[in-house]
Amino acid sequence: MKTFKPTIKQSKALTMADLADCVASGYVYAVQGTIDLANAFAFANKMHERYEIDIDPSKRSRRRAKGIAQVHLFFYPVRDTAKLHYWMLRTDGTLPEDDTETWVDVRHSNSRLTWENEYELVRLPVAKKLRQKYAEHGRKSNEMPWTWRFTKHNHHVMRSRVKQAVLEYAKNGRSKLLRQVVWSLNHAPGFRGVREQIFWLGTYMQQVWKKGQMAKGSSKRAGKKNKVLPLPDRFALKPKTLQKRKCKEYSVAFCQHRYETGEKTWFPARNRNTLRVELILFFTAARAWERDEEDDD
Repeated sequence: MKTFKPTIKQSKALTMADLADCVASGYVYAVQGTIDLANAFAFANKMHERYEIDIDPSKRSRRRAKGIAQVHLFFYPVRDTAKLHYWMLRTDGTLPEDDTETWVDVRHSNSRLTWENEYELVRLPVAKKLRQKYAEHGRKSNEMPWTWRFTKHNHHVMRSRVKQAVLEYAKNGRSKLLRQVVWSLNHAPGFRGVREQIFWLGTYMQQVWKKGQMAKGSSKRAGKKNKVLPLPDRFALKPKTLQKRKCKEYSVAFCQHRYETGEKTWFPARNRNTLRVELILFFTAARAWERDEEDDD
């Protein structure tokens, strides 16, 4: 059997899209975890020997038609570590005798596919009007398609961060934290489930702003009620829709070489020399929020 040379897409969002597409096409049983980068190549080839992962689509279709379970394997770097996330997805069908994996059904709420503790893959209904709009443009749409959204924990963290940032801006006019929150939400992976949550957070943001202004007493002057103006447009939440596009892929061996030679990033830089300061600050703030919440519990 030929050597399996697994690759990693440079884009997090497009890797998430591949996972969603794979589940939508019937690969609804999963095993996920993390593995040391140094062991990833050997692990991938062990799985390939067992499940024949690296085969052409026509052979995969024939094997699936015969009732043999088919498997896909995905990798993506774990931030700030020398580890990789991995997801193995499979279809219904017979498994090899040496199968020892504990497969879970991602269609169940207690065993959803997740991306760290940030996102979960779920099926959400599409409104009838939106399906009709898609149909007018020649696009097909399922009533309950798969999409990613924030996990319950992450959504709670985002809500708390929005509240803190808006109240700080309302109280003393400091906008740094609010700008960081808005930037990070507007650059979240543009899946429908995520966008819907961000739109809700936008409404919540305006509600917190209004309460903050009323608490300052700015809504009452000389006994008359004055209209509270909304937040400035520069703080608007405008999440982008995910655009499928070509994405560079790098072999696991290439990423391992970069790590061993002391490179600071997994992949060559994409049209930028350094990571955005706002992004670093955002994740630092997120970790701080999570520690505070654990302390409160």
